[in-house]
Amino acid sequence: MRLKVHNTINSIDGHLTDLKNKLRCHNGLSFHRKKTFVDGFLKRY
Repeated sequence: MRLKVHNTINSIDGHLTDLKNKLRCHNGLSFHRKKTFVDGFLKRY
């Protein structure tokens, strides 16, 4: 069985950059709200 895994992390890096940019725009969130935001963001992908 062959897994379809990319040999680079460009797509992961792109998603994490998007997440960082969105968190930067909402820098007043409490830790709990940031965690909820990140959890929701990661569930979409």
